[in-house]
Amino acid sequence: MSPSPVHDGTTLGQTDFDLHGMVGVRVLGTADDAAVVRRQLGPMDGPLDHTPEILVRFVDTLATGPLTLVGKDEYAHDDHGFFLLRAKGKSRVRVRIDLDRLDDRSRPFEVTVERGAPAVPLLIALVNLFVLASGSLALHACAFEYQGVGVVVTGWSKGGKTETLLTMLEAGARYVGDEWVYIDGGGATVAGIPEPIRVWDWYLDQIPEPGRLTPRADRTRLRLLAAANEMGDLVQGGRLGKRAARLARRADHLIRGQRHVDVDPAILTGGDLGSLRTTFDLLVLAESSPSPLTSMSRIDPHPVAAAMAASLAYERRPLADAHDAFRYSFPGRRSRFLESAGSLEEERLGKIFDGKPTWRLRHPYPAVLEDIGRALSPILGGPR
Repeated sequence: MSPSPVHDGTTLGQTDFDLHGMVGVRVLGTADDAAVVRRQLGPMDGPLDHTPEILVRFVDTLATGPLTLVGKDEYAHDDHGFFLLRAKGKSRVRVRIDLDRLDDRSRPFEVTVERGAPAVPLLIALVNLFVLASGSLALHACAFEYQGVGVVVTGWSKGGKTETLLTMLEAGARYVGDEWVYIDGGGATVAGIPEPIRVWDWYLDQIPEPGRLTPRADRTRLRLLAAANEMGDLVQGGRLGKRAARLARRADHLIRGQRHVDVDPAILTGGDLGSLRTTFDLLVLAESSPSPLTSMSRIDPHPVAAAMAASLAYERRPLADAHDAFRYSFPGRRSRFLESAGSLEEERLGKIFDGKPTWRLRHPYPAVLEDIGRALSPILGGPR
């Protein structure tokens, strides 16, 4: 893609992001501001051939009237606007987002962000909503192409989507997308965005030459975190008071949640991401199981459509929660489209999945990547 206008880190300018012609995002701010959005959407910079659906405006100071808090440092409102005060990861932000304007398609939906935010809260959820409005579908899934066959792997969080993608990339598959992929309304093609891929330490332990994915400093950090968990297990196995045991368990949980690195997908593909698009030929529902066995079985796609409608509703919950707080702040104002998104997704999922060859992949967690590869062999002709 050709880049949109370039400006230095402090000069105000405009940067456009084109998500496969489905949704356009325009950023008004500095190059540093655009980099915040690029970390979320990937290097999708490119000129738009239509008015953007989303406008992200960065400002030094977000002016407000006297604020009323909604919840403890989560949301606020003044007489005219609604504000987010927390981003993912609980970092403090100040973002204006008037959610009733989601229904006004005559102009871009505007999000105003006070500089200093590590990310634009709810941006991916908003992109997904506008993809739905365009007639396509955002699916919580990964996608790849292997020997000319386009595969979409979907399921609930921790179901094994990324593990399957990483296994197939090791076998020579072409990367399309991870976490979120975008399917045209007819179900013929699927496209992705090059978001960083979260790679857990147990995955690195299963591949040759992990150093090609992560620098030595990251691998050292992961080893230290693993050692801290092992020490915590020993401490919890001793005699502790209730309060000390509770604190030890909490620390152990927090440390386990940090035993990962976020890897640029370009590193996994040798620097060439290609078109980030493929045909949608096969559907795989990935699920983890207490059983140590890994298996594949043919299933009906229609229950998968219903299941993924529930998954999409779950993934949209932070946006829905903000909408509830917005309605509390401004009784009578709401987004009818946001409220109808679930039923529209369920209908579209049924149409898109209808007739797709569909398989269930069941595996233990953490997964054994070699076993995933063997399970996929019968339907893909490899890896073996």
